[in-house]
Amino acid sequence: MRFKSATAAVLVAGLILSPVARAEEAAAQQEYDRKYLSFDDFGAIDPHTGTFYQLTVPYQGKYRDPIAPGAFYRLVGREDLAQQYEGREQARTTLHTVGTLTFLAGAVGAAVVAFGSSSSCDPSNPGFAQCASAAEDDARSRGLMSLALVGVGAVLGGSIYLAGSQMDPQPVNVAAQRELADQYNQKLRMQLGLSVIDKSDGGGLALSARF
Repeated sequence: MRFKSATAAVLVAGLILSPVARAEEAAAQQEYDRKYLSFDDFGAIDPHTGTFYQLTVPYQGKYRDPIAPGAFYRLVGREDLAQQYEGREQARTTLHTVGTLTFLAGAVGAAVVAFGSSSSCDPSNPGFAQCASAAEDDARSRGLMSLALVGVGAVLGGSIYLAGSQMDPQPVNVAAQRELADQYNQKLRMQLGLSVIDKSDGGGLALSARF
């Protein structure tokens, strides 16, 4: 009789606690859905160089809130990678800026030289022919100099800009980024008491963990 009473008590307790447990699990799943990390891949062409890039963009949550690369690395606990990314991105931006300014400096210098004025010649002066010839030579020289300045500015500035475009600010490759996100997601599931997928043998074994 006592055994039946104890069994009934356990069943009743289970019926009472089961909705509570389900509510806790649902709340944990909602929290996970809000915080987990995922990726999307995009293709893009640099309009300045024509180089094709494959972009991998991290998102957070089921509503796919985009995350900046530096914020992504900090979120997965890699401050070192965040600092490396930001340093490389700053160097890339600096090269783009210097390249652009170098090109503009060459263009401005060429314009100043090309539109500079030669000494005026007085037709009534006995030396007018000699003065006019010297002025023509000066104009031709200034034209060649302006072309040289444009060429140097374009080549040097373009080379610097291209060097910046070819610099990858990412400190690790896409596969490593996905691995970091997977580790973060697994840790998040454990913290929330949700089942964790063991991918070590590729079998997709679900491990239950509650804290």
